[in-house]
Amino acid sequence: MGLTLQEVLVRALKKLGDPSFQRFTEKLSEWEVRKEYKNIPKDELTGKDPEHVAGLIIENFKYAYGAELTLAVLEDIDEKKVRKELHHDLREVDTPGHGPGTSMFTVEFLQKHHLDLISRVIMVDPILDDLREQGLLGHKQYDLLRREPSIRKKVTELLDIVSNWKYKSKKKFFKSVCAHNPSVIKDLQRTERNKPTGPDPHSKDIRVTSLKIEPARGEL
Repeated sequence: MGLTLQEVLVRALKKLGDPSFQRFTEKLSEWEVRKEYKNIPKDELTGKDPEHVAGLIIENFKYAYGAELTLAVLEDIDEKKVRKELHHDLREVDTPGHGPGTSMFTVEFLQKHHLDLISRVIMVDPILDDLREQGLLGHKQYDLLRREPSIRKKVTELLDIVSNWKYKSKKKFFKSVCAHNPSVIKDLQRTERNKPTGPDPHSKDIRVTSLKIEPARGEL
């Protein structure tokens, strides 16, 4: 049986020492959140324990965004080890619609496996058809991509377009990729689950944002 989001957030926050936990709550109260959300007032966070803070994160930012926001703040306060462990634990969250391979990890999954998708996705045209029908690709974009003879270049250009989309649109793209290239996604997810959870000396520091993951801080 999986864990709840509350449990994994509390577990992560309890790993922070008092100074780091205080920096986390201060940064959380002033973070530039997405326009559809409002910050948690500082006085509601000050002096509270990890259980209370985790509850406020879920209450105010819901599941997917609450998880992404927590990861981003941990990265910002330089608690990379705790962030890495939380990211791993989030894959075990047993919440309908927010488990492994669903929208909670869409943005990070697409960024992490950018090159894998370029080299392995074969069924591209059905994805283009889906995106066109959903109004995510304009006539010109759709026609140019459909006429591109190279599958690799077609996927590369499509991913460049998707990188500028908002979160909900990226979710729809990811869903289409899963529908038309299921073996590719399942294999990448299986590879992630089998990776060791210890520090990766070759990994680069990244930060989660609403549109992409990038080295510099951006808005969530």
